[in-house]
Amino acid sequence: MSPVRDLENDHQVFRAVGNLRPHAISFDPTDPACLSRDGEGNLTFRFLAPVDTAEALIVIRAGDEVAGHEMHKVGCAHDVSFWDVTIAPATDDIRYSLALRLEDDTPIYFGVTGVTAAIERIDRFEATVADVVHHEVPAWMRGAVIYQIFPDRFASGNDTLTPPDSLPWDAMPTRRGFQGGDLRGIADHLDYLNDLGVGLIYLNPVFASPSNHRYDTSDYFTIDPVLGSNDTFDELVRAAHARDMRIMLDVSLNHLHPTFAGFQDLIEQGKESPYADWFDVTEFPPHVKYRPDLIEDNPFWAARITRLEALTGMDVIPVSSGPMVEATYDSWYGVPEMPRVDLQHPPARQYMINVATHWVAEHGIDAWRMDVVRYIDHDFWADVREAVHEVRPDVYLLAEVMGDSRRWLRGDEFDSTMNYTFRALCLDFFGRRHIGAEEFVAGYLRTMAMYSPAVTDVSHNLLGSHDTARFLHHADEDERRLLLATAFQLTAPGAPGLYYGDELPLTGGEDPDCRRTFDWDRVDSDHHSAVRALGRLRRDREALRTGSITILPVVDQCVSFVRTGRNENLFVAINNGATTVELGVDPGHHPGEILWSVGNVEAGKGPRGNIVEVGPHAAIVGVSE
Repeated sequence: MSPVRDLENDHQVFRAVGNLRPHAISFDPTDPACLSRDGEGNLTFRFLAPVDTAEALIVIRAGDEVAGHEMHKVGCAHDVSFWDVTIAPATDDIRYSLALRLEDDTPIYFGVTGVTAAIERIDRFEATVADVVHHEVPAWMRGAVIYQIFPDRFASGNDTLTPPDSLPWDAMPTRRGFQGGDLRGIADHLDYLNDLGVGLIYLNPVFASPSNHRYDTSDYFTIDPVLGSNDTFDELVRAAHARDMRIMLDVSLNHLHPTFAGFQDLIEQGKESPYADWFDVTEFPPHVKYRPDLIEDNPFWAARITRLEALTGMDVIPVSSGPMVEATYDSWYGVPEMPRVDLQHPPARQYMINVATHWVAEHGIDAWRMDVVRYIDHDFWADVREAVHEVRPDVYLLAEVMGDSRRWLRGDEFDSTMNYTFRALCLDFFGRRHIGAEEFVAGYLRTMAMYSPAVTDVSHNLLGSHDTARFLHHADEDERRLLLATAFQLTAPGAPGLYYGDELPLTGGEDPDCRRTFDWDRVDSDHHSAVRALGRLRRDREALRTGSITILPVVDQCVSFVRTGRNENLFVAINNGATTVELGVDPGHHPGEILWSVGNVEAGKGPRGNIVEVGPHAAIVGVSE
């Protein structure tokens, strides 16, 4: 808890009229990113303020008593500062306001009406502690390293499962080609993942499907035979759990493949099928129309049309007008292989909820990553959360939402998002070098301020995924840039997400190039050794997993910060620039023992006190003295 000042009143805390300029203060008490409650009833206040804010207080009035709770400056850069504080309220109902002082001693008072000259009775915010949002996330997930695997491309453990027409393991991937990865291959390399510091293994879809990506599921209750069996999967879960690692499955409940049994019944029976209301069909039985004159010079679509008819038994009808290809049923982005399910139809809705609970109850998975979350109504996700948590309350629920995910992260739907905002910042600073350190830190502070502390602790902070070109590809194949980005990813708050092979490192452009096979010959490269050491350090050091963060002033292109844990503080500095940077740091932030470093770094004493020299493209993690 922070220091508390006894104040005479909350009218003008700094004994001067508040400045009425339109100051950039971002505080909304209805947003859990700004005000949230933990399991013990403590309240956390957080907000963005002008970059030159020198101090900030949460001023709480209880009767005639007024207390000013000093806020912690998480960091400041460019044009913004970020502040937070956690307090233990003395009463069930509180009245409060914000008081800030700029570096030039300008006072700012902020209440219900916004910036004001003084806090009057009508300006105080009011809150009932029990009504403040409490988002309970799984404790085991806080700070855990996530490792994402595209199952067909990680490792082969049973050659008899590999489809006979598969590509060689070292071939460049294609959209439809298989390359022989399976669940046994993953199980055979669990010790490798454990040695990397992984806490959660994220598997792209593993359910029966005709594709290598399996987002077009045929059977939600059966492991795809080319990956193994349900028993093989259970063995993988048990083996992972024995190593204190957890398993997250990926699924699309929004759309499926026409070979799904219910859709097949719809093809056969038309309107009389009990599944007729599961899908939005405009012409029965469902079929696909195509324009021969438009696909005759398009081998990709010509082969696809032939394959669709042979695989699904659905009529594929040539027409003389209209689009090149058109399904008579609603499908994801018009893709005929992915008919959409109407999740407002009660039987369809319950079926998909049963899918989510089944793999938790019967197969012991620990987490779900849900695909295309934005395409499904919020009330469905709330029902999924309730049903899954009735089976096991500590299941982690991850949403695929690219961009601002706040609407899904208020505690009633998901625990976290795939944080593509984090990726964009890292790409622009470390990868493409489109922005400098000041802009990067300011953007990172804004990203942290978007979500509650609970969400921040389990946020899937990724640098790449199966849906994006690899980070190394964007970084002009410069491994140093990827390593520095990974160093930030593995030392910042949240749940860092490693995309399989990035630790080698592996490159690749847009899909399907980003889904190349894992190169086992590159294990123990210098890059791999550095990532492995840092991943293990994160696993072993509580401060890196769950500690708070204080971002220090930016020097040139060097970002530095302190992670504060229960028993130790860790200092981190990452120099993304081409010249050596000298950081003058106070004793509480100075690294004594160096735990991990890349490039040229040196910590010691200088003429003006403690210094840390961080060479070009270098980074350091050390224990703060």
